[in-house]
Amino acid sequence: MLATPNLFDLLALLFGVMLLLKRVADMDRYHALRIIVLTSILSIIVIYLVLGYGFTLRYNQRFV
Repeated sequence: MLATPNLFDLLALLFGVMLLLKRVADMDRYHALRIIVLTSILSIIVIYLVLGYGFTLRYNQRFV
């Protein structure tokens, strides 16, 4: 990945991911596959946020 990503690259990446999720959500057939794909993508995002941000909040607080 880039050392210093600029704003345009991040916006293009987010736009592409949103289009991919929209395409998967609009699939008429393969309901079970659609549920598995969307659940796994959204779960990975939540797990990453908890591991990357949630645990840092605990260690940054001072204990009285």
